[in-house]
Amino acid sequence: MTLALAAAVLALPERTALVEVIRARDAEFFRIYFDKCEPEKIAAMTTADLEMYHDRAGVVARSAEAFVVDYRKSCTEKLNPDA
Repeated sequence: MTLALAAAVLALPERTALVEVIRARDAEFFRIYFDKCEPEKIAAMTTADLEMYHDRAGVVARSAEAFVVDYRKSCTEKLNPDA
């Protein structure tokens, strides 16, 4: 284990606090994604190696870049339906 990885593991909050942090970030992500249409914030909340799969359609994106590009396009269409 590298020193940086060990430091990251040691910095984790206790289980209950960690669950709350994850729950809050998850809620924030979905609020931004579905209600706000803010691609820059979504990009900041993802890592480059993100992979997204839809339960019915399968692969959505194999990178954060592709995911955000698709999200930005969806937001533009949502905000400008007549364009």
